[in-house]
Amino acid sequence: MPRIDAAAAQQIAARTTERVRNQSAAPGTEAALHRLFESVTSGHPNYDDMTPALAAATREHLPNMQRSFEDWGAIESTRFLGVGAQGEDVYSVRHENGASHWRIALDAKGAISTAWVSPGP
Repeated sequence: MPRIDAAAAQQIAARTTERVRNQSAAPGTEAALHRLFESVTSGHPNYDDMTPALAAATREHLPNMQRSFEDWGAIESTRFLGVGAQGEDVYSVRHENGASHWRIALDAKGAISTAWVSPGP
């Protein structure tokens, strides 16, 4: 991955600080959450929608992720909870058969760079 210059890094840090202060969701994270959930549930994740590191982790954990997502059932609703300290958006997701808690972030190109999912509200 190419390094960015100091000015670009400062811009990214400033945007993240502003989002944390305002607790506003980054554009596209909720839609990305839905796309990721649906593609994993189908057994055919769209790896092009992810950074290389997340794609590798998804490949490694796909069977367990798919099983959990199928057990939870379809997404019924999502609720934005806030912005985590690292700039990731935090969502509570209600499913047909349970709930999950998501931390998701996109990189500058719109690829999913972070996706942490755990059971529970």
